[in-house]
Amino acid sequence: MHSHKPYKHRFSHPAQYDIKVINNTVVITDLDKDGTSVTNDIINVIDDIHASHTDLTQKKVIYRDSDKMFDGVAVNPKGQFDYFYPIRETDLNKALSKVNEIAAYYDC
Repeated sequence: MHSHKPYKHRFSHPAQYDIKVINNTVVITDLDKDGTSVTNDIINVIDDIHASHTDLTQKKVIYRDSDKMFDGVAVNPKGQFDYFYPIRETDLNKALSKVNEIAAYYDC
């Protein structure tokens, strides 16, 4: 579980999440605790992961929201949140396959 330093987040209860890296994809899982959702705290979640764990500019990023649905997270060249994009899968393997198809299509 990861949380933010008090000065960084704008919510009194920041998102609680797990991360893992599978091949070249960072998978963020919302733990669906009492805090803010990953969706609503995505800017801080991405900043935290980028600063603490890995260079997100060189990875694909997906997240599973509190509804157990995987979607994609685009990260800009500075490693900051840019936008969400639809994957709309509940199965991790299908989500990973889709994000790889999307990356191959857009050559990223």
